[in-house]
Amino acid sequence: MESTVGGKLKRFFSHSASSSGPRARKRNDGSLNAPDARGGRSKSAAILISAVAIAASGGLTVSYINTRPLSTEQVAAKICPCIVGVVQYQKDSMSVYGEGSGIIMTQDGYIVTNNHVIENANKLEVVTSDGKRYPAKAVGSDARTDLAVVKISANGLKTAEFGDSGKCRVGDQVVAIGNPSGLRLAGSVTQGIISAIDRDIDVGNGPMNLLQTDAAINPGNSGGALVNMSGEVIGINSAKIAQDGYEGIGFAIPISSAQPIVDSLIKYGYVKGRVKLGLSCRMLENLTASANKLPTGIYVEYVDPKSGAANSGLKEDDIITAINNVKVTSKSALLVERDRYKPGDKVAITIYRRSTCGTLIFNVTLMEDRGIATKGKTAGW
Repeated sequence: MESTVGGKLKRFFSHSASSSGPRARKRNDGSLNAPDARGGRSKSAAILISAVAIAASGGLTVSYINTRPLSTEQVAAKICPCIVGVVQYQKDSMSVYGEGSGIIMTQDGYIVTNNHVIENANKLEVVTSDGKRYPAKAVGSDARTDLAVVKISANGLKTAEFGDSGKCRVGDQVVAIGNPSGLRLAGSVTQGIISAIDRDIDVGNGPMNLLQTDAAINPGNSGGALVNMSGEVIGINSAKIAQDGYEGIGFAIPISSAQPIVDSLIKYGYVKGRVKLGLSCRMLENLTASANKLPTGIYVEYVDPKSGAANSGLKEDDIITAINNVKVTSKSALLVERDRYKPGDKVAITIYRRSTCGTLIFNVTLMEDRGIATKGKTAGW
C-alpha cells in the first residue's frame, strides 16, 4: 500500500486493478589499466589475478581471468524471469487492492517481497514473468524490516542469484527491476548507481540501514530487485522520497541484512530471538533539545501497551537519556546496547519526564520482536 511516512518517504505498492503483465558477479573490487595489444594507451578492464607465482624455468607465470561486468541487456535477461507480480486482495473485496513485486528465491516457489506488499491481505496471487498465475500463501512477514516471504506451488522456477551487498561501493552501477504501476508495466528495468550505503532511515517501523540509489523506483516496484552488473540481487526495493523538489532518491534493503531475516521467516514464520523495548521513538537532536531546554536523547512517541516498557511505567513524551548507564547520544547507541540482550532480559532505562521535569530509572523487560504491528503501530524500538 502506498503510504507516506514523515511527509517524505513512500513505500511503493501500487493500488491498481490491472491487467496481466509481460515478462519479465559481483563487480570485482578493482579495475586495472591493462595496455592494449599494440602497447599503446591503457584501457580499463576488470581483471582478476587468479594464480600466484609458479616456479618454472626461473620465470613467473600469472593467470588472468576476464571478469567484465554484464551489459544492462544481459542483466535484464538474467533477472527479469526471476521477478514476479504480487497481487493483494483484501476482505470483502472481489477486486485487486494493490500490486507489488517479488523475487523468486527457490525453484519450488519461495518468493521474497516487502511486508507492506502483503500486509492485511485476505488473499494473495503471484504472477510470473510468463503470465502464469498462482495462488500464494504468506509464509512469514516482518514489519520492522519490511520483509515478507510468500510461497506458491510450483517446480522448476528460474531463481535469482543473490550477491553480497557488503561489497557495494558508492558509484557502482545498478539496475532496478520490478512492476511500476503494477502488472501493466511488469518487468520494467531502470538503471542508476549506488548513491550511498548504510543510510539510517526510519520508514515508520523503526530505524533501518538501507542502500540509496537513483535508479527509478515507482509504485509497484516494492519487493523488486536492485541488481549489480554481475546480475546478482544486492537489494530489495522498498521506499523512496516522494515530495516536490526531490528526485532520484530511492532505498533498498541490503540483501546481506535481509538474508538472515528471510531464513528465519521461512523456518519460524517470524524473526526468532530478536528483542525490542516496545516503543516508537525519534532522535531529539542537540539543536532541538537546546532550544526547548531539554536533554539530548530519544523521544518516546508511542508505548506498546503490552510491552515491558509500559508495565514498568514508561510513557509517551518521555525522553530516554541512557540505557544501562550508557548515554544515549544517537539511535545506534540505544539499539546496539539493546541488542546485546535476549527476550526476557531486563535493562535499566533512564528517562527525563517533561511533565514533572524529573529524571527516573525503569527496569524494563525486553520482549521478543516478532515484527507485528499493534493497531497500525509497530513499536519497533
